[in-house]
Amino acid sequence: MSIVAVAHPNLALVKYWGKADTGLNLPASGSIGISLGAFSTTTRLRLEAANSGSSTWEVSINGRTQDPERFRDFFDEALKGYSGEPRHIVVASENDFPTAAGLASSASGFAALAGAVNRGLNLNLNDSDISALARRGSGSATRSVSGGFVAYPEKAASARQLHRENHWPELRCVIVQVSSGKKAVSSRKAMEASRTTSPYYPAWIEDSRKLVDQARDAIADRDLDALGPVIRRSYLRMFSTMFSADDPVMFWQEASIRVMNIAAELRKNGIAAWETMDAGPQVKIITLETQVEAVLTALEAGRSGADDWVISVSGIGSGLKVREE
Repeated sequence: MSIVAVAHPNLALVKYWGKADTGLNLPASGSIGISLGAFSTTTRLRLEAANSGSSTWEVSINGRTQDPERFRDFFDEALKGYSGEPRHIVVASENDFPTAAGLASSASGFAALAGAVNRGLNLNLNDSDISALARRGSGSATRSVSGGFVAYPEKAASARQLHRENHWPELRCVIVQVSSGKKAVSSRKAMEASRTTSPYYPAWIEDSRKLVDQARDAIADRDLDALGPVIRRSYLRMFSTMFSADDPVMFWQEASIRVMNIAAELRKNGIAAWETMDAGPQVKIITLETQVEAVLTALEAGRSGADDWVISVSGIGSGLKVREE
């Protein structure tokens, strides 16, 4: 029997960027995100007899074997609550969207892994505990455990759901994948470079607290006119800490800037199109269901014949699902 867990990536509307505690992987800034129902990670876990006196693990992503040390903190934490016989834990994870390309694959990946390990090892964790376990692999994974709209407070061990996925059914995210390649710098390294070398990083932390409060109120009121400017300020100010790091971290590509300009032109024409970006070149545009067609039309008109963009539309997704098969 194997355990199957499915989780969706969670897009931060207000960004978490940098660690307050690198050992515990606690966030220096709070964040608020939405579950992207159009993308998912499916993780299968099975238990085999251990070849030694302690439990071991092996992990593959999209068929590629991973360095087990990348998962040591996660499994060391998970196995603290395991009282059974030593096991060899075999994990196979598949993403239906690009991995390590700025689309939060680590968020859905570690959330799914936490759910599968909890069920497979009979840890009996609640959602908050699963969120905290997922954090040992990826801070953003805390938000992928719950669906809908999720807050991950500053220096917190786990995330919490603000609203279920049906709170704002008209909200949509248009995802523009301008590149399918793996990013040159990991999010973790980019965060640490920003935290330790950008002279603007303390101001980013102070400002993000205000943005979290503003976003929470706008989401509660389902007010995109209020939420949109907050979304834009958050990602631009986050990237400002990267640009001012020593050495600067540059994720943007020419196509990324072109999509930003398309969104700005749409707003001038009265279309709600508020772009955001994470650690990677991909651009996401937050809009409403009634305005998706206008956004897609503008993107098609603005792309050149050489562009190999992949454009997807997502509603708000559900939380972690785990089953046995």
